[in-house]
Amino acid sequence: MQVADGYGTLALGVVRNDSLPGRVANSYAQDYAKHQHDNGSHFPNAQLSERQWDEFGQTLLKKDLAIRQSWMEVQRPDMALNLPGKDVMRAHDQAFLDHELDPNCWTPRVLLQAALEKSGPQKLEQIWTNMLDNEYAGAPRISNTGYETFAQMGLVAGSQYLAKLGTTEAIQMLEGRSAVDPNVIGSNSFYAMYFEEEQKW
Repeated sequence: MQVADGYGTLALGVVRNDSLPGRVANSYAQDYAKHQHDNGSHFPNAQLSERQWDEFGQTLLKKDLAIRQSWMEVQRPDMALNLPGKDVMRAHDQAFLDHELDPNCWTPRVLLQAALEKSGPQKLEQIWTNMLDNEYAGAPRISNTGYETFAQMGLVAGSQYLAKLGTTEAIQMLEGRSAVDPNVIGSNSFYAMYFEEEQKW
C-alpha cells in the first residue's frame, strides 16, 4: 500500500487554520497580497475577503485535482498520490494567477524557485520533501529549511525571507485562532462569538 506524504496534513491545516504551519501560510499569503504590487508584481495590491480566499481555495483544489488526474492517465497512481514539488508549485502558481495574485503569495515558493534556478529540479524536490517531514516535531525540517534558504537564496535574501517567516510565525503563535468553530471568529485577543440560543453575536 502506498503511503501518502505530509502534504494532505499540511493542506488541511491551511483550510482549517488549526495548525501553526497552516496559520502561517494563510497570514503570509494575505500579507504578501496586500503589498504584492509594491514588491514588484504586475498585479495591484489586493486585500481579499474571506469569501474571495475561499474561492481561491476552490480554484486551487481544481488545479491540484487536474494534475493528479493527469498522473492517473499515464498509469502513475504513486505520483498522483504524492505529487512532486514542481507539480504542487504549478497548481499554486496557476490558482494564484487566476485570482490576480502573485504566485509568491505561496509561502515556500520563493525558496523553491531559487533552488530550481540555482541547483535544478532535484534540489527543488529535495527541499519540498524535507518541508513535509514532521518527525521529531518538525525539528529536522526547520533546521534543513534554514540551511537551504541561505544556500539557495544567499545571505541577504535568505535573511529577509526567514525574518518574514519568523515574524509571521511569532504573531500566529500568540494570536492565531482556528477556523474550525464557525461561532468564534478573529484572533485570540480580539474576537467575536455567536450565541446560538440567543441568535446574536
